[in-house]
Amino acid sequence: MSYAITTKVCDHLSLGVCHCTSTTTTTGEAKAIDSSTNKMKLVEQTDGATKKKTCNDDLEDHESVEKE
Repeated sequence: MSYAITTKVCDHLSLGVCHCTSTTTTTGEAKAIDSSTNKMKLVEQTDGATKKKTCNDDLEDHESVEKE
């Protein structure tokens, strides 16, 4: 993966779009939009192919990245 995210709580709004209530650190194909105290981010994984992920899949990857 080419991004690291330190988000904690995310809710699935749309395909590939998550509503997160924590800080977002991205290093890759990702966009973060500040909305009041919350953040909406569009994350695309570029691992050889472009994949749009759901919020649940994202959150699992976030935890994996943080553990490593």
